[in-house]
Amino acid sequence: MEFEAWEPYYDRILKDFGFSRTDDERAAKVLDNRLGGSRISPTDLAAVLAGKPVSVAGNALTLKAELSRLTKVVIAADEATSTLLQRNRLPNVIVTDLDGDVKDQLEANRRGSVVVVHAHGDNIPAIEKWAGEFQGQTMATTQARPFGGVYNFGGFTDGDRGVFIADAMGAKSIRLVGFDFDDVDYPFYLIRFPLKRMRTAGQWASKVMGRDLGSLQELWHELLYYGHEKGYEKPEVRTFDRILRHHVKPRRK
Repeated sequence: MEFEAWEPYYDRILKDFGFSRTDDERAAKVLDNRLGGSRISPTDLAAVLAGKPVSVAGNALTLKAELSRLTKVVIAADEATSTLLQRNRLPNVIVTDLDGDVKDQLEANRRGSVVVVHAHGDNIPAIEKWAGEFQGQTMATTQARPFGGVYNFGGFTDGDRGVFIADAMGAKSIRLVGFDFDDVDYPFYLIRFPLKRMRTAGQWASKVMGRDLGSLQELWHELLYYGHEKGYEKPEVRTFDRILRHHVKPRRK
């Protein structure tokens, strides 16, 4: 995703949550200076994900029961790394802002997982503590404007950044495993449908299932940010959860 396409959503995030663009930009510079390991390019990361069915693993309580649904290539969202390692599953890629069990992420990185470390305004202490400890392949990301070797593929949480990375790298399909959109412990994922546009979840599902991943990417942002900002009623989210769990057609090049 080009930053110009992401920036309007980023501006809404800054406004809604009271975040500081200046702090985000400063964190990105700290990460760029501190991140250890062998820094890789998007081309290198695409070699891991392009053309392959990819699962993005979240760390909802459902993950342990859903491990059989994982595809061969897996992106772990932060703390999901620990759950996967406990079950002898090494993720191919880890997307993290360093608020999980970073020691497990360091171990996975040592064993071959690519670690994509994200900088935002309030994780500078974690960056200073942990970023230099990585020894394997690494990549730096920001939610502000990208620069040099610091990238922005879109997304806000570790989970949806994983989805955007898989899409940007040309994954053949994307499957979500270990995401529970009904769990009140995950308030960001209590998605609010724009009910004035889509009156029923069934209509929404029918519309989304006919779209390719590029369109789904735009819809994802609309649900997470635009709908949240406008304060629509919270709908039943199981339908959207099921949609995202399906194999989705890749963006047409």
